Amino acid sequence: MAYLKNILLSTLLIFWFSNNITAQCPYGNVTFATQQEVDNFTLNYPNCTELPAKLTIASNPSSSITDLSSLSQLTSIGNGLSIQNNAALDNLMGLNNITTVGAELRIFNNATLTDLAGLASLNSIAGYVNIYSNDVLIVLAGLENLASVGGTLHIWDNVSLANIFALESLTSVGDEFIIEDNPALTSFSGLENLTLVENELRIDNNDALLDLSALANLTTTGGLRINSNNLLTNLNGLENLDSIGGNIWIEYGFNLTSLAGLDLSSIPENLTISDNPILTNLNGLENLSSIGKGLFIEDNDALINLNGLDNLASIGNYFRITGNQALVNLTGLENLSSAGGVIWIENNDVLTSLTGIDNITNFISFTNFRVRNNPSLSICEVESLCNYLADGNTAQINDNAPGCNSKIEVEAACTVPIINSENENRIFSIFPNPVKKEIQIQFEYETNNVEVLIINSMGKIIYRQKNIFAENISLDISNYSTGVYFLSVNDGEKTTTQRFVKQ
Repeated sequence: MAYLKNILLSTLLIFWFSNNITAQCPYGNVTFATQQEVDNFTLNYPNCTELPAKLTIASNPSSSITDLSSLSQLTSIGNGLSIQNNAALDNLMGLNNITTVGAELRIFNNATLTDLAGLASLNSIAGYVNIYSNDVLIVLAGLENLASVGGTLHIWDNVSLANIFALESLTSVGDEFIIEDNPALTSFSGLENLTLVENELRIDNNDALLDLSALANLTTTGGLRINSNNLLTNLNGLENLDSIGGNIWIEYGFNLTSLAGLDLSSIPENLTISDNPILTNLNGLENLSSIGKGLFIEDNDALINLNGLDNLASIGNYFRITGNQALVNLTGLENLSSAGGVIWIENNDVLTSLTGIDNITNFISFTNFRVRNNPSLSICEVESLCNYLADGNTAQINDNAPGCNSKIEVEAACTVPIINSENENRIFSIFPNPVKKEIQIQFEYETNNVEVLIINSMGKIIYRQKNIFAENISLDISNYSTGVYFLSVNDGEKTTTQRFVKQ
């Protein structure tokens, strides 16, 4: 009988002990919607310090939460902390003993919250952090001990956020780091210890942001997007970024005048530079030698040339230069020797010459060469395009200026040897060029038995005059059709040819 009593007593003790342990913390996710529910937590679970599930603090519209002090016993939250839609909660005091949060931290739509001071003990978050739409949040004070974020860190749409000094201990972000739509944020001071962003670093629509100097210790990121930061004039601060895992986008920089700060030697995927209306050149990219996928230079209205890309040797798949209304030529690409996939040069209103891409000799898996809708472009017979066409490849060439208005015109121009008028061996100059009615030929010395030829774009001689003894002559070409022509002069020792355009 005593034996049975001992067994029964042991069973009761185990049952009691098990229930007691289980009751230390509530089972499943916890949501507080009223102040009373917050206050009751310490009464109902006095020994609960490590909440295993998710905690959500979201005020019921009829009963605002204002005080979290009853939660001061908590030291960790296993599956996420969400503080949301609290109209009267102006501080987070009461959460100050929490050191770790798993899965996620979300803080949004808290209308009176000015800082995060109640999170002062928090040092790591396993998942993502999302801080957004807190209208009077001025600083991130309270996150001073946060050293790492395992997932995405997203800080956005906090209209009063003036600084992020409190992120001073942050060294790494395990996924994306996105800072966007914070119109009062002037700098990234506080990120001086950040060295690693595993995925993309995205800096978008921060209207007051002046510089990136606080990112001076960042060495590695999975990608970089800098978009619509209206006061940003350069990229200084990114000088130590030596490893990019993906794409770079530099877009809609309305005051961006320089790419200084980007000292990368290679980009494994795409480089996009678009819609930067006062950017005149690409200085700052001088160390760039290879792009794994594509180079897209589009809709930069003040871009005059491509200086800054002087050491670029290879582009893997796409090379697109479109809609740059001030671009005159492609100088800056003289070292580009390898390109593959697609080359599109389109809608550049004042582009006159393809000079700059002369030295492409390796067209990798090439399928599409398009030169279209460049109304001033008349010089297309650069060596790379000539060789490409001579090998029997196809190209779409149309709606450019005479001389580059069709594949046939370019092929014809490619067959005529040209000596530039500034060449030291020139024997004559022509003007005006382009010409409407009468072209002037001025010889560099008094001629003796010189022969002059005019050749059309099909390679046919349409004018010949021999035995010229003069220092200059004038030819009436008013009846010639609009297009590109070649004027060739032979002085008995050598032949020199120059192109001119009849308008």
